Amino acid sequence: MAEKKQLRNTADGIRSAIFSSSNFDTKIIEMFGMEVEVRQPSVGQLMSLTDGSDTSRNAAVNAMIEFCYVPGTNDKVFEVTDYDSLLGLPMGPWFVAFQEVWAELASIDVGEAEGN
Repeated sequence: MAEKKQLRNTADGIRSAIFSSSNFDTKIIEMFGMEVEVRQPSVGQLMSLTDGSDTSRNAAVNAMIEFCYVPGTNDKVFEVTDYDSLLGLPMGPWFVAFQEVWAELASIDVGEAEGN
């Protein structure tokens, strides 16, 4: 047991644990009566959505395009060409559900983010 604990306290042990992690969480939500799988972003994907560019103003729409999938597949629900159409949808519980689930998967504190 001491040997295993010692491995964890080495740079190689820590790096091995971090970089071997590839289990991304998912959640199923309902959008307009249809099930959609929302996937957890990687660090790089999250940073690109909030990089301060013009597109980060609508990070939630960009997140919908990047992280909404047909459940159990690798088929994205939305395409980049859907951007304006997504912005034009009526606000409602479906959007709040998406934001809450995506914020949870991305480990974003919504109250803190709104304050910034």
